[in-house]
Amino acid sequence: MSLIQQNTTVESAHLLRPPETNGDREVQNSYLETLADRGVEAFLRNGRGLGIKLYPVGPRLIPVIVSDGLPGKASILSPTGRYLDYPLFEIGRRRPRWQSVLLGAALSPLRAFLRQQRFDKVAYVNHWLLPSNPTLSLRRKDLTPLVRSLIEDHPEHALIFSGIVPSLTPDHAAALVDLGGVAIPSRVVHLVPPQPEENFPKKIRATQRTDARLREDLEAFRLESSELLRPHARRLHELYSTIYLARHPGHLNCQYSLEFFDLLLQSGICDIIAWQREGRVEAFDCLLDNGHCIESLIFGIDPSAPEGHKLFRALVSHEIAAARRRGLILNLGGGNDAFKRFRGAQPHFEYEFVFHRHLPARRLPAWSLVHNFRLSLNRRRLAPVPSARRPTGEPPDRSPRRNRRGRDLHTQP
Repeated sequence: MSLIQQNTTVESAHLLRPPETNGDREVQNSYLETLADRGVEAFLRNGRGLGIKLYPVGPRLIPVIVSDGLPGKASILSPTGRYLDYPLFEIGRRRPRWQSVLLGAALSPLRAFLRQQRFDKVAYVNHWLLPSNPTLSLRRKDLTPLVRSLIEDHPEHALIFSGIVPSLTPDHAAALVDLGGVAIPSRVVHLVPPQPEENFPKKIRATQRTDARLREDLEAFRLESSELLRPHARRLHELYSTIYLARHPGHLNCQYSLEFFDLLLQSGICDIIAWQREGRVEAFDCLLDNGHCIESLIFGIDPSAPEGHKLFRALVSHEIAAARRRGLILNLGGGNDAFKRFRGAQPHFEYEFVFHRHLPARRLPAWSLVHNFRLSLNRRRLAPVPSARRPTGEPPDRSPRRNRRGRDLHTQP
């Protein structure tokens, strides 16, 4: 099975990726050292009980965020938040309130069971305190001692490698599986291939062109220099909070502090642009060049802006154009399925790879329960995770199953 379409492969993206420079590594290490020196709570208001350690592997530093297992963490740093609380929130948005309350009450024994099992006592490997993290593209000879060292240092913690899309990084996924990692499907993300506009279907081309015109109309209001954006850090923090904390469950999303936005602007680890009108920033976007793809990290839009809907479409168009210029796949993340598909995105599963077999036997049932439930929930839609025995990740018979509408069930959610 090809990554996205027959003419778009991981290899083509890598060939167009400029080689990493020592400057890139210095920028990344400086960002991580600042996180470690000041601590997670300085940058994440709901980061109490989270510590960060840096593990050197060659010239790079690998950040590991260690949780005390107590509640109150953002969902990207809490297995209970990811696999129970956030799904309940999403279900509740589509159901009458009494149904969501009843479902929450029915699942309270499960919550108590997970807490008794210390399910949230975990260590996230290569976690940069970001919604998406730079790829840990280590060779197996470097990955093996790292995993062994982490297990020795944190024998009471399950190790989690999060945000891994096997169709993007099959070798990395295969190495984690062969080392004993258990692949748990966590969500569906949407990937846009870096192909020319004319290669997309007619309706998608029309949508992309309309969005591009909106982007061009707003070009005069764009700010892209970090120097120009630094005075607006407080405004970026305000816009982020409006989207991610006021309109969504604030206790489950990252409650980033103003200091975090200062660090993003000063460190240079990601590309931040903003649109302003009459000196006031109305929207911003943050992109991370992950080496093999462009990650859409976080954004913010002023809901009171006179053309807020145009700003969002222009923002996504900017992301598609930026990835296309670099010849890289664009990862638009989860949610807003229909909107993203109309812009050429295709759904792929993202996994968490969990190392838990070193834990006491009494704590294994919770992980087995979640693993089996997530697999059964998505079994008809999942392709096998690649391993050394099947490095391409294709099903053994090489013929994907299809549903009644003829859609490929290995990639379609």
